[in-house]
Amino acid sequence: QHLNLLKDNKNRMSVNQDEVEKYVARVMKDIIETAANDGVITEEEQKLIGELDFSMRILKDQLSHALHDGHISMDEYQTLQKLKDIIVNNALGVAEENNHISRDEMDILMAFLLSAKIPKS
Repeated sequence: QHLNLLKDNKNRMSVNQDEVEKYVARVMKDIIETAANDGVITEEEQKLIGELDFSMRILKDQLSHALHDGHISMDEYQTLQKLKDIIVNNALGVAEENNHISRDEMDILMAFLLSAKIPKS
């Protein structure tokens, strides 16, 4: 019985990891599709995408950790929300490096905000 419990926990963690991977892939796909929408991805957009990609790896790790027991507690949810806020602020900093945020950069940020909803469980 103990062995079955361990198998169930391992299967649940595997499913959760798969869900997290799909979540990250979907967010990044939405960001890249938004950036490519006008047929051109500028150097500034590439920097912004790179920042979001780096940050999504951190968010992925934190989300995986939060889901290790199969659900996200309120404390974990709040921590993930704070991390998302930090990601947005960092991305805004990258976008503002040239003292101007282009419409395309704003569209990328909006795509991130709309796609990267922290799941509640």
